Amino acid sequence: MLTRKDLYDLIWSEPAKTIAPCFGISDVALSKLCERHGIPQPPRGYWAKIASGKKVARFPLPPRGLGIRELIKPGRQDHWSYYETPAGLAEMDIPPPPVFPESAEDLTARVQALVGKVTVPRDLTRAHAAIQALLDADVARVAKQRAKGYYSAFDDPLFDSPFERRRLRLMNALMLAFAKLGGKPSLSRRQDPNDFTVTVGHQHVSITVDETGYQRTGWRSERDRLKPATTKLTVTLSANAGGIKTVWEDDKDARVEDHVNEIVVAAFVAGELSYRQQEQGHHEWLVKRKAQILEDRRKAAEEKERKERERLAALEKARIDRLLADAGRHRQALDIRAYAAVVEAAPHLFQGDAEKRAQWLAWARAQADALDPVVTGDIGDVF
Repeated sequence: MLTRKDLYDLIWSEPAKTIAPCFGISDVALSKLCERHGIPQPPRGYWAKIASGKKVARFPLPPRGLGIRELIKPGRQDHWSYYETPAGLAEMDIPPPPVFPESAEDLTARVQALVGKVTVPRDLTRAHAAIQALLDADVARVAKQRAKGYYSAFDDPLFDSPFERRRLRLMNALMLAFAKLGGKPSLSRRQDPNDFTVTVGHQHVSITVDETGYQRTGWRSERDRLKPATTKLTVTLSANAGGIKTVWEDDKDARVEDHVNEIVVAAFVAGELSYRQQEQGHHEWLVKRKAQILEDRRKAAEEKERKERERLAALEKARIDRLLADAGRHRQALDIRAYAAVVEAAPHLFQGDAEKRAQWLAWARAQADALDPVVTGDIGDVF
């Protein structure tokens, strides 16, 4: 993981073709990575001048742009996963939480100065490419309607009503303002969109411009085709950032167009605040994840120790059980031998048949020997 300053120093220390393979990417990919993070690169001919001994000034590293990540993950996948556990996290010294000295109020003032004045034109003669595509599609719908020779509501233009023209003018003004300031606006869908997304650095802010509660179906009813420009219009900003205004709507005092500057500023501020909150959230997650790993290790060690204690206890119990069993068999063998001696001393048994007595005694003593671990040597190997 590199900081912007790290990559800046690196890209000005050696040619990109030398550095790029270290990250497993091409020099073109490395150049694009620098562009995405606002890092200036040596111009064409820079290294030739250096090789010839000429002094060439570096382009200074500008401050981090709005919504742009400070940490860079060079490689084939230039994205930062906020839930990826770094290798060796448990042993890692996590740096202090990120601090952003600029307050939300100062950030807003800075963005206001960058945005300047935004106005909503009365027409769409200067349309953003995405808005122009919607207008062109409407022209094609009208042509298709005429070519059919019969009326079909599904081929009616979508943006012909006074309300829709007003809505497109506002969306167009917002998209042009974002594009002018380096944002990258794009429609959520090609047909009948009610919102668009603007990319602020590496963050995405969604902006909905529509009548509150209106559900778009891709065609217009009779009511929709006649919808007046005075229909209440609402702009809603959706972003992972708290503490800023996110909804503007027509009211008795002003139209939503009167807040166009505020909307543009809020979107850029939301992008930057979203980045800050992600960084702070990521730090908190790292701290918790490290604690979780250490706790899991502690529990695993405890579990291992518990299982070892249980294993040793089971082994000791087995040893004792075997000892008692061996002692029991030995006692039984002694009892059998003692009993055999009594039988041997009783001549009236076996009707005085000495041969039968001898056979029985041999058998009984053989049973005792087979049972006696002292004789068989079958004493459990408990160690």
